[in-house]
Amino acid sequence: MREETDRLDNVAKHYDPYQSFDYCLIQFDAEEICPRVEGKSALELGCATGVMSARLAQAAAKLTIVDGAAEYVDQTRAVIEKTEGTTAEVTYVASLFEDFEPDCKFDAVILANILEHIENPTDLLKRAAAWLKPGGELHIVVPNAQSLHRRIGHAMGMLEHPGAMTENDHKLGHRRVYEFDTLRDDIQCANLQIIHETGIFLKPLSNAQMESYGKQLTDALYKVGQDLPEWCAEIYFIARPRA
Repeated sequence: MREETDRLDNVAKHYDPYQSFDYCLIQFDAEEICPRVEGKSALELGCATGVMSARLAQAAAKLTIVDGAAEYVDQTRAVIEKTEGTTAEVTYVASLFEDFEPDCKFDAVILANILEHIENPTDLLKRAAAWLKPGGELHIVVPNAQSLHRRIGHAMGMLEHPGAMTENDHKLGHRRVYEFDTLRDDIQCANLQIIHETGIFLKPLSNAQMESYGKQLTDALYKVGQDLPEWCAEIYFIARPRA
């Protein structure tokens, strides 16, 4: 486990979504997830520097945040303490997901851009499902291997195939890139029922190329992506334990 903690700490030294186009992507993730946790108890697995956490803290009644990198937990606490409109009672936990044992159950568990980092995602999905109240939901977001920008990268000869791992994937500690079918497989192997699936944000270019785009255009790409989920930058599923 020490090796995994060191790996996460190393990622925390290099990744800050506030400093990249990921900040914009996470805002659109929050547009999808936050209305579904309004006034509820939520568990966020993986917080990075708190972009999603700050939005969840404005929506949920109770929020528990868990991350294996203590540096991320500290940064997220500082962000939420400065965020206006925070209504949630927030608990912060520095722990590997494999070691985490909650003392209560939740209406929602959020795994946003987490499963691609995990050695055994099916095991984590099973554990997370056990932490839900009856009727509770898992909210799962992962990068899409068949997104428009990866397809374009492949056509330009920059990727061997759309689902190829990039240098940035390795730098961020990704172990895989998902497609709709492979995410469905992991969710179903965890004995979960998928109740909603879609894509988030039609992203035509790389993060670096997208950073100069204005809000009017990014809002339009988010809207158009709702009609083209298979081509979106991210995949969003909601799942719950089978009856």
